[in-house]
This record gives sequence, structure tokens and C-alpha cells, in this order.
Amino acid sequence: MGYSLRLAAANSMSVVELYKLLRVNEPDGAAARQEQALAFLGGANPDALLGVFPIKLGRKAGIAFHGHALPLKSMLRWRRPQVCPICVAKTGYCRRVWDLSLSVVCLEHQCLLIDSCPTCKKNLTWTRPSPDWGKCQHYLGRNTKTVDVVPQHLLQHQEVLMDLFRRSRSSSVPLVMNEMQFSLGGWSAWAYAFGICERETGSVNRGAYVSIPTTEKAVELLTRAHARWQLFRSIGSTDREGLKWVVAEPPLIWLMAQSSDPHDRSAGLMIYRSVFGEKALNEVIRRRGVAEQLTLFG
Repeated sequence: MGYSLRLAAANSMSVVELYKLLRVNEPDGAAARQEQALAFLGGANPDALLGVFPIKLGRKAGIAFHGHALPLKSMLRWRRPQVCPICVAKTGYCRRVWDLSLSVVCLEHQCLLIDSCPTCKKNLTWTRPSPDWGKCQHYLGRNTKTVDVVPQHLLQHQEVLMDLFRRSRSSSVPLVMNEMQFSLGGWSAWAYAFGICERETGSVNRGAYVSIPTTEKAVELLTRAHARWQLFRSIGSTDREGLKWVVAEPPLIWLMAQSSDPHDRSAGLMIYRSVFGEKALNEVIRRRGVAEQLTLFG
């Protein structure tokens, strides 16, 4: 989606005008033929733009982005973009990984991403004039790094996300950060399971699943997920059921029932059994999807 913004800006048009040329109403409504047309307009190699537009997988099946299946449409920033202010100042590029809702850090500059104008605080949009200028006509970039103290766990989670997005394995990332060998969609579901509950009630408002989180909210979600996962790993299996008040069921059910990755399914079963117990797991397996739970994902 960042490529579309850069191409539009280079040709003195808006993204809306570019999408009209491509006959795209929304970024998530595009198809392969629009990707080929975008490559033709930009003089790019069509293979380099494969997956550049998100593709809806079905009413309750999430969304695909660059070949990755994500369980929630809101796990992709197709309406709430974010940028690294140093990157856009230096290169004018929007990196694809920034489009993931749980991508919150620029590893190159060790700073948090922003999803609002640093001057007027208005939300960034894909209809802004260029990658480094807001629709509010304020400059989004900065040329020198201000003091951003990014917690180590956020840097490590970002490295995991980058590895999964690129389908690579960085030697700098502790294995424990993805010991379950999740897919990108599975890792995202895991983070939502352990981080989306703000209070110890075990229940989550449906809006938390369908709304694209602000960068600040995503940071808070990842911080809770990290702390609760550390607690999960540190206590014995017989004591983990106490975590059921802070772990959300629907993302784990997606892991077990809908992910096509065997590591996701195995991890989902193990975690669900540990937190919610054998009886609850057998009930989930019996119902093969738990329709009323899975309606949250859509």
C-alpha cells in the first residue's frame, strides 16, 4: 500500500485517483489483475508487487497479505497507516512490514513508529499527499533521532515479526520469543490471545477485535502479551488455569480450528489445554470451531 502512495505522489495525483485508474474501491478489494496494472503504471517488475494489495479470505476467514494469512482483517493497517519518521525523511519510503498492526518499531533507527501527525496529532491516512507529508499539510519526518527508549521486549517482538514476514530466521532473536514456531498469522493470534484482555475478566469487547489498533494500543497489547507469556512459561502446568481470566479464547480457537499451519494448531492445542483445561478443550474439539466464538473474527 505504501508503494501506491509513493507512485501517486511521484505522478502528482492522490491515491484515490490512482485507485480509480486501477478500478479499486478499497485496498482490501483488489485482485491480482490490479497488482499487474499497478506494476505496469509504475514500470515495476510484476513479481515484486505480488501480494501488495491485501486480499479478503472470506467473511470470517481473515485477510491475506504478501502470502501470509492473518486471522483478523484488523491485523492489517489498511485504514490506519504508520511510519518511521526518520525513514520517511531519509528515503520517502513506506516499508511493507509497517502495514502489520502489531509492527510498532523501526529496527534500523530503534524508534517507535507513529500513526498520527507529530504536529497536530491527526491520524495518518493513505490519502495523504506523500509518504512524508500528512493530509493536514504537516511534515511527518525528522532527520535526527530524538530520545526514544524502546523496551527490549518490543525490539525482540519486532525482530520475530520481521523474520516471520520475510520467512527467515535471525540469529539475534532468542528462540524463546517464538519457541512455538508460529506462522505470522499464528504469532499474531498468540499476541492477541495473551495481550488483548486489558482487565482480568477473561472477556473482550468485540470492537477490540474488529478495530485497527493505534500504534500506542498495539504497544500496550504486546507488552501485556509478553508479561503474561513469561508468567505462563514460569509456572507449572497445573497452575496455568488461573490465567484464563487474562487470556482470550477466540484467537486460540482460530489457531486450533482455522490455521493451516501444523505448528499453529499444535501450539493452540497445548496453550488452550493448559489455560482452560481438558474439559473445555474437548468441548471445543467436539464442536469443531465453536461458531459463536469464531464470529468475533470477521
